[in-house]
Amino acid sequence: NVNMRGCILEWVRGIDKTERLDGIDLSNLEQGWDVLRGKSLTGKSLKGANLHGLDLSGCDFTGADLSNVYMSGCILERGKGVDQAKRLDGIDLSHLEGGRSILRGKSLTGKSLKGAKLGHLDLSGCDFTGADLSNVNMSGCRMEGVRGLT
Repeated sequence: NVNMRGCILEWVRGIDKTERLDGIDLSNLEQGWDVLRGKSLTGKSLKGANLHGLDLSGCDFTGADLSNVYMSGCILERGKGVDQAKRLDGIDLSHLEGGRSILRGKSLTGKSLKGAKLGHLDLSGCDFTGADLSNVNMSGCRMEGVRGLT
C-alpha cells in the first residue's frame, strides 16, 4: 500500500503503467489530481485504492478490479468500463462531482456489488438481474426503468 495523500504529483508519469495499484492512496493531492485522467486502467488491480477527488475523465476501467475502491468526489465524465470491471464489491461511487450517469443504462447482470455505495448516481435503465446487491446503498439514485431488483 502506497500513501501519496497530499503529495504534489503535477509532473509524475507512469502510474497507469503499473499492473497493481492495490491500496494506493491518491486522495487530497495538492497538485496533479489529473494524474490518471484519460488513462487506460484496463485489467489493472486497484483493490482498496483511495482515488477520492481525482479527475478520472476518459479513463477506461474495463476488466479492472475495482473492489473497495473509494471514488467519492471524483470526476468520471466520459469514463467507461466501470460496468465491465472484473470486481465491484464495496466500490464507493457516491457523490461524484461529474459523471453521475457512468452506469446509466448499463447491464450489471450477475455482477457482485456487495456493500457498494452508489448514492446519488443515475441508474436509470440499468439491469441488475442476478446481481448480488447485498448491503448496497442506492439512496438518492435515479431509478427509472431499472430491471432485476425484484
